[in-house]
Amino acid sequence: KVILKKQKISQIVFDTYQLKKEIVSEFKNYYTICFNDFFNKNFNADININPSLVSEKYQKFKKNFYVGSQFSCIDDDYLKYRTFILNKFDKKYKTKKKDKKVLIYIGTFSSSTNIYLKIFTILSDNKFNKFQFIFVLGSNKLKNNFLQKIKSKKKTNMKFYGYVKKLSKILRNCNFAITGSGLINHEKLSLGIPSISIILAANQMHSVKFFKEKNFIRIFELKKFLKINKTKLFKIIDQQKGYFYQRMELSDALGSRRVYRLINNKKDLNLTFRKANLGDILLYYKWANNHLVRKNSLTKKNISFETHQKWFKKKLSQKMNLLFVCVDENNLPLGQIRYDYSRTDNRYHIDISVDEVFRFQGLG
Repeated sequence: KVILKKQKISQIVFDTYQLKKEIVSEFKNYYTICFNDFFNKNFNADININPSLVSEKYQKFKKNFYVGSQFSCIDDDYLKYRTFILNKFDKKYKTKKKDKKVLIYIGTFSSSTNIYLKIFTILSDNKFNKFQFIFVLGSNKLKNNFLQKIKSKKKTNMKFYGYVKKLSKILRNCNFAITGSGLINHEKLSLGIPSISIILAANQMHSVKFFKEKNFIRIFELKKFLKINKTKLFKIIDQQKGYFYQRMELSDALGSRRVYRLINNKKDLNLTFRKANLGDILLYYKWANNHLVRKNSLTKKNISFETHQKWFKKKLSQKMNLLFVCVDENNLPLGQIRYDYSRTDNRYHIDISVDEVFRFQGLG
């Protein structure tokens, strides 16, 4: 508190599993933001964020409480790669089997070497020879220790890395991933990469416990994964990437910008407009299927992606129709305005919508 007062700091972000409920109340004279992925804990901060991987039906916003992967603060690199993928979008996109690269990343901690060794033993079976496995151990010390233990058992279809500055550069070139759980889940989903996530701690199970769509991420506790049938594992890894939009819509890599906007609200808000492009296809899809939007629409049912894709591409191609995305100073989309031209009455019909997180601020 002495340091905070001396440096004239007015906002504090808490991000730790060690936090106790009473700590935030001790800082009531400060603006507090608390990250926490346990559903049974409430720290009563000014802004409470639980970036757990949950389906939209669990993302019920209460006052100052925000849930869901749209608040996960992953690196901007993922936004760059994701935008590139969406701008090249093709619903027939499929993975070529001969190019199947698989990332293995469990994390960097003292006992991780033993887990990597067990996974290495499983994947050394000749059954998996058609895949390229990229092991990232996270530190050069762990890598050297690991290579000492496997010695001559190293296979030609395996590469090993220690410390890497940007995991995103490796992940974007992979077609599948076997990883630990946590933030890496959001990173994989932002790029539409199917995967296996291994639960290593209780809090990680909390962060995915409502996530039932197993065709996106297969979730295993460590003991169960190490006993997995090799034929079953082969089939999981060998799946086609197929329609990846369902994975990509769950984590849009804008979380850090969204949290910034939540903290600052309308302070220093600078709105600008840009033309919509094909890279916005999932953004518009999410807005169109928002539960409140559907509730107040003539058609209550969710729009299928195939229907949305045809509509969106058609709108972009029609020169008389104008689609604009409203963004803040960090290029965070806050809403949209659309001018639909009607030849029948020679008029424009205006459609405005604001992202659910930023409603009731006068943005409309």
